[in-house]
Amino acid sequence: MGNRELSLEEIHQEILTVFKKIIDICEKININYFIAYGTLIGAVRHKGFIPWDDDLDIQMTRPEFEKFVAYCEENAEILHPYKLISFQNTPDYPYEIPRFCDTRFRMEKGGLDDAGMGIFVDVYPLDGLGNNIKAAKRKILLRKRYWQTCWSFWRDDKFVPSQKGMWKNIPRFFIFLLSRFHDLRYYLIKLHSISTFYSYEDSKFIECITWNELFRPQPKEWYSDFELLDFEGVKVKAPKNFDKILESIYGDYMRLPPIEKRKPSHSYKIFRR
Repeated sequence: MGNRELSLEEIHQEILTVFKKIIDICEKININYFIAYGTLIGAVRHKGFIPWDDDLDIQMTRPEFEKFVAYCEENAEILHPYKLISFQNTPDYPYEIPRFCDTRFRMEKGGLDDAGMGIFVDVYPLDGLGNNIKAAKRKILLRKRYWQTCWSFWRDDKFVPSQKGMWKNIPRFFIFLLSRFHDLRYYLIKLHSISTFYSYEDSKFIECITWNELFRPQPKEWYSDFELLDFEGVKVKAPKNFDKILESIYGDYMRLPPIEKRKPSHSYKIFRR
């Protein structure tokens, strides 16, 4: 039983079970979550998972994210086998954002230790960017890209040349060499520190600052309310302004990608333990 790889359909079913547990917690402690990214597209376009997608993403504002984290930490024994796994509580965990996981499963991905993740839902905190996008970009973007690049090089343990020309590869190779001087946790802490540059409460613009190298600020008011959408037969919360949010990130998000791109975005396998 433990050696059989789950099909994509089975992964969808198990992820949905994990998501329902998150919804229960959020209702219990009276906080909001928002479905995000491909999950939000899936709800709008397919009323569920994008058929070839293999994960589920949610966002929380930083204040409500901290309440969610505190609840999961304080009730770890009660929540078992579910667990919020982060680099703060799990030494081998390789990402800055946490994942809410069902630890009864085992994940295999490119030889990396799954750090107990199993089946998971990504939880993205939305942090403040102040009131001036240009000033925030000057303050954050270079640091963010530098620490993200160090993190990526250290995690993958190899130098991957850029396809944009030799002039891009010279500084990238120099950063690759510098990345050898610290461990992965060091870079995760550095990434996390960027999220505290601005106060969430005093900011007009927000984003998940620590995820990927992009800079995609959005008005905080877009997340001031929610509406319920159908997702695999479950009513789930989406930002009230989901159309503006998706257009700002993906453009024409209702257009299906070419057939050759309709495949899972993560190269992992899932097994029951």
